Amino acid sequence: MSDEEKVILSPALPEEQIRKQTKIAEDLYTVFSNHMRIAVNPLEFRFFIGENYPRPSGEVEIIESLSVVVTPAQAREILDLLAGSIATYEKAFGPIRRDFQPSAQLPLPSPEQPPL
Repeated sequence: MSDEEKVILSPALPEEQIRKQTKIAEDLYTVFSNHMRIAVNPLEFRFFIGENYPRPSGEVEIIESLSVVVTPAQAREILDLLAGSIATYEKAFGPIRRDFQPSAQLPLPSPEQPPL
């Protein structure tokens, strides 16, 4: 973990206990996302995670590649953890811009050749 990276842990357990009990799998799977859609029902929150792929035509293709399902209690915990993480980030790096758009000059990956 870099010096700039901050970790916000669940308040349900003391930090030391969480660090002792948490192991990272050797085959940890990481997904990049610049798109998320959320569906809810009385029993679950479903996060559909994917990527926007701008096309030369100006249209955007969205490919959802992962669905994460959590209980309402877990969704509330995610909200609390994100709020704390965002506050820590903004204290360290400044306000997050909501209007940020990637530069048209940056090369964009295609769904056929995702970034490494």
